[in-house]
Amino acid sequence: MPQRLVVRLEGESTDHVRWVLVDAGGRLAGPVGAGSLAEAAAAAGDRPAVALVPTHAVSLLSARIPPLSRQRAAQAVPFALEDQLAEDVDELHFSLGQRDDQGRLAVAVVADRQMQAWLEAFAVAGLAVEQIYPELFGLPYQPDAWTLLIEGDGFLLRTGPQSGFGGDVDNLPVLLPAALEDAGEDKPLRLLVYSTAAAPELDLASLPVERHEHIDPLPLLAQHLRDRQAIGLRTGPYSRRRGWAAQWRRWRVAAALLAAWVLTDTGTALLQQRQLSRELGAVQTAMAQTYRQAFPNGGQLNLYNPRQQMESRLAALRRGAGSDSGLLNLLQTAGPLLAADPDLQIIAMTYRNNGLDLDISARNLQSIDQLKQRLDAAAGLGVEVLSARAEGERAQGRLRLEVSS
Repeated sequence: MPQRLVVRLEGESTDHVRWVLVDAGGRLAGPVGAGSLAEAAAAAGDRPAVALVPTHAVSLLSARIPPLSRQRAAQAVPFALEDQLAEDVDELHFSLGQRDDQGRLAVAVVADRQMQAWLEAFAVAGLAVEQIYPELFGLPYQPDAWTLLIEGDGFLLRTGPQSGFGGDVDNLPVLLPAALEDAGEDKPLRLLVYSTAAAPELDLASLPVERHEHIDPLPLLAQHLRDRQAIGLRTGPYSRRRGWAAQWRRWRVAAALLAAWVLTDTGTALLQQRQLSRELGAVQTAMAQTYRQAFPNGGQLNLYNPRQQMESRLAALRRGAGSDSGLLNLLQTAGPLLAADPDLQIIAMTYRNNGLDLDISARNLQSIDQLKQRLDAAAGLGVEVLSARAEGERAQGRLRLEVSS
């Protein structure tokens, strides 16, 4: 069963504490340990921990306020209890409990500086404390009884699910009868007394007393601590949510570095993707231009399967070039003659109607005429100069080649 470590702070100092493991049912799961908070943290390991703090550091009061939401009740309680408190309410922390049968709201009050001191000590020791409870709520509670713990020269008295007080044993003969008298009809039917030594005699008239002497208080408190019947002090600004916020402050630099790395990596990937998209667009544009130059009447290039489209067009050309009047025959005959002039530039070629139109650029008009003469001299080749003109330092011309009969 899940276990948790119950740590008890003894006195105002956090230098020495005692602890014990209990399971989910409140049964002891190990021996009692004693030492520093750091040693308690080591004993806890990965288990959760709760802390029991001295009752004298916490005031357990009740407030008569109308039924309100928990949020609004938390705002109203400090003003309802202001007259009962010696300190400024702005310097105190208020944790709300449950309402009793008379509608009074139980409240635990502790100084802010005390809460801060406890939490700082836990953090320094590396002890992850889920909740902090006044130690009085570890005393056994039974509806028809009050529970008294006498430990050394002090005592704790639990008078209800979320009520009670503590003090010096010397004052117990006065405080206990006074509390019984104030209880009126809510007076208990019996008194449970636990003590670390022989319990003193108490003059309580006819109130039955059940004694348990020579006990170790920590196992008793750890076994009978019930979260639902206790008032936890880690609420509001000291809730566990704020505890995680403190952890965040410890890890925020590492988190920021991780976030920066993720953003940088993502940004680099996006830039690479954008660059590749631009390069792909440039390649597709070049492919389309090449296709239009090679096949002026071939329509638009299918960019999803350009290779198949090009192969289909070439296959059609090969079929058309199967006879003597085909494109290949023209190229085989005219190609060597065209290549003989190194200054000749072929600008465009168009094959249509069994003829090849050549757009050329030559050194001058005489070069175009000499080319025509060489082509005319070739067997089986007919040549026609469609146009020739001088442009600047060069000449431009268009020739049509056909297979002669």
